[in-house]
Amino acid sequence: MAKSEQYVNTKYLMDVNELIKRAQIEQFENHNFVEAEKLYLSAAELGSGHAAHELGILYISGGPGVEPDYEKSQYWLEISLKSGFEGSVATDPEWFKKSLHKITLYLYKLYGVSKVTSCVKTVISIAITLTILIVVIGYFVLSDLCENEIISLSTSPNGNWKVVLFERSCGATTGYTSQISLVKAAEQLPNEAGNIYVESGYPGGYQIEWVSDNKVNIRGVKGKWSLKLSYFKGVQFSYE
Repeated sequence: MAKSEQYVNTKYLMDVNELIKRAQIEQFENHNFVEAEKLYLSAAELGSGHAAHELGILYISGGPGVEPDYEKSQYWLEISLKSGFEGSVATDPEWFKKSLHKITLYLYKLYGVSKVTSCVKTVISIAITLTILIVVIGYFVLSDLCENEIISLSTSPNGNWKVVLFERSCGATTGYTSQISLVKAAEQLPNEAGNIYVESGYPGGYQIEWVSDNKVNIRGVKGKWSLKLSYFKGVQFSYE
């Protein structure tokens, strides 16, 4: 691959990952669903299957300023599936249509055409609630299976932040990953994935240096990363 092509691909991944990360912050931390929708859409339009999946899930439940839209949800989940994104909830491109069709036919027979609309809404609401419960329960169960082992930490000159290098493992079949998180100095490292940098393999050979109160240099990057942020919570990150 030519250097120019490699640069474009790297820049694309950084742009997409940054958009998704910002969207998740807006959705889950700031509860700004409108801004999250815009950011997911921008990443999805760049061709990200991950962003398309998140957008599809967002349209199922909706949120403040974003109405549930099952057609949009179906569209983006199918885009995610076709992209090859491994986390897609859709395993069959027609899963959404088939499910709604079966539910509708059943309700026609049970209640008649005049009541089918309200019945469909009720069934879909129940299905959405159950899906959310399954996802939430699954998240916490899987989180409990993962463990973080701190390798090193470096505190900012003003004492407000610390950068933590750690090894994360989620069981014998998943392997190890090198991860880096920015955490407030007074807080413990949460049992979560890194919020700055994620790379496959054992976390050896990294050097983390605070250049100033809001600038960090990370050396030893190997290039097998899946997350690599250059700016987070007012702190700038550079890599070598």
